[in-house]
Amino acid sequence: MLAAWWVGCGGGGQPEDPKPPALVATCEPGGAADRGVVIRGLSFGRAADGVSDGFDLDDSSASGESGCGIPDFESPDGDPGIDNAFAYLLPALELTEAAAVESLIQAAIDAGDLMITLELSGLDDLQNDDCFELLIGRAIGTPMVGTDGRLLPGQTLDRDPALPLVRVGELALVDGVFEAPFEISIPVTIFEIELEFAITDGRIRGTIAPDGTVSGVFAGGVDIEYLLQIALEENVDDGLHDILAGLLGTWADLAPDSATGECTEVSITFGYDTSEVFFFGDPETTTGG
Repeated sequence: MLAAWWVGCGGGGQPEDPKPPALVATCEPGGAADRGVVIRGLSFGRAADGVSDGFDLDDSSASGESGCGIPDFESPDGDPGIDNAFAYLLPALELTEAAAVESLIQAAIDAGDLMITLELSGLDDLQNDDCFELLIGRAIGTPMVGTDGRLLPGQTLDRDPALPLVRVGELALVDGVFEAPFEISIPVTIFEIELEFAITDGRIRGTIAPDGTVSGVFAGGVDIEYLLQIALEENVDDGLHDILAGLLGTWADLAPDSATGECTEVSITFGYDTSEVFFFGDPETTTGG
């Protein structure tokens, strides 16, 4: 089983140097009804020919220096400095038992064990809005699924009462696109190992479709020491630790150690898509921070 336990957003609002500047909000959210979606699909962000979707997490495009010398990617639109070093590791990892992780995550979503929710509060227009709030949380219960095994749209879900929603504002929607600071920590049980998979100091981007669904990417850093600890568990193939030790030491690109200068995290990107849903009751929220 794989279950989300805490979902949060760093900074409690707009970061000091948001990208692009047009997405900065300058007003109070309006009074429109909330729109809700649940993430129905997650996949690792991959790269090809030096191109990857994602974010410049360490501002390398401004400084001119890539994290710990790891080459950055360009975005599909040609923006430099995109951090997604995990994409360098994927071809090798997919030759090991780690190849099952992506399908296990999807199976957990389909079973209702991992229902991450996004609520857009005060959004008056699906294309352009000066200011709205993003609420991130978790739903619980047994969802309805379609013939494809994926979560059906239009159903009503219970918010997890043990997990207060985290509110991020003030955000702006420009041409159907928003960005926000984002962190996520998900306890995961894979190969009978209990994990705490945390992505820190990240960002999320979403594009809102005419039907109200949202798709996009989120990204951040993952601690390499924790990943190596996972690979030492007795249920994990012995060779996986050696592979990870070599790869992570080579491709870590975020959070340089203040004493040694060596990077301690590897950047990772996920693509996601959603189904529109409704929720029982009113949300009780807490400010992210």
